[in-house]
Amino acid sequence: IYLDEFNDEIDQWVLDAFKAVGYDTAKDVLGAGKEKLLASAQALYAKLYEQAQAGASAGPDMSGAGAGPAGGSDSGRDDDIIDADFKEV
Repeated sequence: IYLDEFNDEIDQWVLDAFKAVGYDTAKDVLGAGKEKLLASAQALYAKLYEQAQAGASAGPDMSGAGAGPAGGSDSGRDDDIIDADFKEV
């Protein structure tokens, strides 16, 4: 089954990424080793990260981010805090 047949269930950019590394069918993806798939995914994410960094070189748009829940006196604060959960691999 060609990967294009899954375009209603899988985002097109994911299908394009599989094709870019040589997987054209579902059998190709299923037959690929776990390590090879992980390496391909890591390379893809690194490329996406680099593109995002190049496109956001001026930093994120934080206009209005410090306004606080009620738009009170915290509007002048300059916090550089990012709250996120992550898992190091």
